[in-house]
Amino acid sequence: MKFICTAILLIGASVLALAQEAQRPVAAPSRRLVTRGELHHPLSEIHLDIEASAGKPEDVVAMRICSNEPLPVALFISVVNPAGIGQSFVEGSITGRLFFAPERVLILRSADCPVTHPPYVPVEFWGVPKGAALPPSVESLKLCQVKFEEVGAGETVKSSRTYRAALKSLAVKLSANPELVGVILGEYNLRPSGSLKRALKESERFLEGAGVSRQRFFLRLKPSTYYDPEYTETEPKFPDIFAVQITQVCND
Repeated sequence: MKFICTAILLIGASVLALAQEAQRPVAAPSRRLVTRGELHHPLSEIHLDIEASAGKPEDVVAMRICSNEPLPVALFISVVNPAGIGQSFVEGSITGRLFFAPERVLILRSADCPVTHPPYVPVEFWGVPKGAALPPSVESLKLCQVKFEEVGAGETVKSSRTYRAALKSLAVKLSANPELVGVILGEYNLRPSGSLKRALKESERFLEGAGVSRQRFFLRLKPSTYYDPEYTETEPKFPDIFAVQITQVCND
């Protein structure tokens, strides 16, 4: 009789545990951006999805990068930079209804989620209600822990002279702040130009010559996020240069 009662209690506890597990909130995936040009229209859809699944003050939004690269690099080689897109959730600028505090916007990195269109690095968007488990990841941080500065890019770098000046500025910043790393990103339209590849090599020689450790900067190529094949564009000759810092805590 005692055995039967114990068995009944165990079965009841198991049923209750299963019922509680079934009621536990779960993270809801929104859109997965995998190739260039996808962000022009879906961002409003992503915001609406997040509002539906994670619209309360205790909920969070998670952006997961599918990459083997360390997070400071993955931010820039992904099809869109989550550190930039995350601001739209903080500012509520898309739908004007839902505003997330910076500490409720998370950036994750996983090497296990699939990369279906290499060399594009996908970004996934998730709404995570309070109590739900985050999508699996090997690195995780809050949006307010990411600080980055554009040292040289676009209109400011149009010649070898201005490119070297930007590299010199990066070297000074890295020397002054040991928590910074440099990301030199060669973004191309159809294929990297010879000039772009040479500029990347030059940046490596320049920074090493300036005494910057090879562990403090990263050189990467990336297909352009917003290139439109219907228009003829000149391939970029110079990479973009960024100084990136991942802080231990959120700063004001």
